[in-house]
Amino acid sequence: MNADHTTSSTRPGLLPTLNRAVNAFGVHSLFHAMDAFGKMSLRDDEAEDVSDVRVVRDLAYGEHAAQRLDVWMPTEAAPAEGRPCAMFVHGGGFTTMSRRTHWAFARVLARRGWVVFSIDYRLAPEHAFPTPVQDAALAMEWVVANAARYGADTSRFALYGESAGANLCVSLAIACSYKREESWARRLYDVGVVPKAVLPMCGLLQVSDPERYARMASVPKLHAKVLADACAAYLPEAPTMATELADPLLVLERGEQPERPLPSFFAAVGTKDVLRDDTQRLEHALRRLKVDVRSRYYRGEGHSFMAFMWKEQAQRFWRDALTFLDAHVAPAEVVQTAQRRDRMGA
Repeated sequence: MNADHTTSSTRPGLLPTLNRAVNAFGVHSLFHAMDAFGKMSLRDDEAEDVSDVRVVRDLAYGEHAAQRLDVWMPTEAAPAEGRPCAMFVHGGGFTTMSRRTHWAFARVLARRGWVVFSIDYRLAPEHAFPTPVQDAALAMEWVVANAARYGADTSRFALYGESAGANLCVSLAIACSYKREESWARRLYDVGVVPKAVLPMCGLLQVSDPERYARMASVPKLHAKVLADACAAYLPEAPTMATELADPLLVLERGEQPERPLPSFFAAVGTKDVLRDDTQRLEHALRRLKVDVRSRYYRGEGHSFMAFMWKEQAQRFWRDALTFLDAHVAPAEVVQTAQRRDRMGA
């Protein structure tokens, strides 16, 4: 396991508990501030420049009003061979947030020379499992079919998602690599595109047995209750074989070999995140499957810390993630362009 790892055998005191609660509230408030800013920046034309990137907004990948995505891309013309591309899936406990609250997650890759498809999906509890993951799979089908229109090359494709979005991304990776019975998963498998890389950030990777958080002495009761509510909204009934992709972590922990090789993984979480255990288990499951996995545990950070992009540890995370993507997905010319931009301080 890669370090930046700390453990404690004692129950957190009041001050650390309050700090984590404030941090969680801060992330929630930050995302909604980002959402408000994004809405203020909207214009009537289809595409707009946002500083050094270009955004095409509100493209429909399905018939429902929530089945929409934005495309983020560099302002420069794409090279003849196309750009590497990624699909981003936002978090929010399956019940809240949107691609607009998480716009900065898309912009950071677009500035690096990527084309990013940032999606919305129908939310629980009105739309419980499997609707959100079905929507994400449908969005990926749309991306594969339409990426070339935006100068993107799906032979260099990555998935990344935060919190609940990490759950959906890992489920999509499983559907791309394993032949499964679910009709939506089999349809995605038949598309024939397996991501080169998957980046699950602070993932909620098992929604069944949410009581396990209440059993952890390190998890404050308030956080355990919030997690239990999110899990119950996404998976309101007892888990069955038909619902197992709500728990992609458990699927991987079975250790069954896929029909196609699983992608490389970069799994990241803060050491004070209540979901840290899910990332550790994911790392162990992937290593047992002989999957190329890199894990990073960022000391002292709570849930969704990478959203605070002015913080040192968040900047460190994005450097680590981009280095991983450069090595596993992006072509040399994109890496060189990004490195030149970094040297210029852009």
